[in-house]
Amino acid sequence: MNITRTHLLSLALPLITLMGCTSAPVISSNQKPDSDVVVVVHGLGRSASSMHEMSDAFENAGYQTCVLEYSTFWTSIDTLFTETERQMSVCLETDKTVHFVGHSLGGLVIRYHLDNDRSLQKSNRLGRVVLIGTPNHGSDVADHYAQSFWSSWFGEVPSALVSDDHGIATQIGLPDYPFGVIAGTEKYTFTEHLLKKRTMVW
Repeated sequence: MNITRTHLLSLALPLITLMGCTSAPVISSNQKPDSDVVVVVHGLGRSASSMHEMSDAFENAGYQTCVLEYSTFWTSIDTLFTETERQMSVCLETDKTVHFVGHSLGGLVIRYHLDNDRSLQKSNRLGRVVLIGTPNHGSDVADHYAQSFWSSWFGEVPSALVSDDHGIATQIGLPDYPFGVIAGTEKYTFTEHLLKKRTMVW
């Protein structure tokens, strides 16, 4: 079999993504009683520490931060959402306005929470919602690897990012609150050959 550089990079990508992931969920909260709260949620294969520069920037700007820590590999979708909802409840033990910032999968975690818990909307305490690189229509990369024989090795979550009806993105209700999307436009060498041509960022 002729293995090209592209094939090697494709095989290496899941292992590269795996690095840095931790399975110890911990809430990181900075108490500034008079300030709004920003809930920060990391993405697939990442951890709370990967978001420290962002959370530090929010704290320096005068916000409280609450950074979720949860495992994305070797776990089920139900376990992921149960754990993130538990941590969300701790973050929301405040009477202040709460903002949300999620990277990649973290954006879907935020959407899932706001779709199932309307308490912030009802109390007019929901602030800004920002989704950074979130696969709101599923992921082309997940679609590509879904048929790989090793796709189940990392648990349910990576495979659940597919763009068809089995993907979690299609099962979460559309936002009925103001939100912003930040999406990149530069090509990424490792995954460029896997991406479909899309014109939408939502």
